[in-house]
Amino acid sequence: MDERAASPSPRASTSRRPFEPPRWLRGGHRQTVWPALLAAEPVPGSTVRTIEVEPGTSVEVHVNRVSDWAAGGTSGRAAQGTVLLVHGLGGHAESRYMRRSATQALDRG
Repeated sequence: MDERAASPSPRASTSRRPFEPPRWLRGGHRQTVWPALLAAEPVPGSTVRTIEVEPGTSVEVHVNRVSDWAAGGTSGRAAQGTVLLVHGLGGHAESRYMRRSATQALDRG
């Protein structure tokens, strides 16, 4: 077996640490309720596209690009990949947790 394939890259080892919540935030209920109480800024520059998935049924997709985000002066990073955020049935694109997740992803490129 090739040794290079067996050992993770330094980049992979730093980004794949197991999640360890703070002591005061342990437990699924606390982790579900706490983010709903936090404020979140709107994510500027969304392009909204409506995609018909079958006749009479469509999905609304909000697209944000790192290049558009960086133009707003928030981040100087180059795009490093694609992130797909999907909210639950009771959520929407403007939910606080969706805006915070989008902001963090855009800040990281």
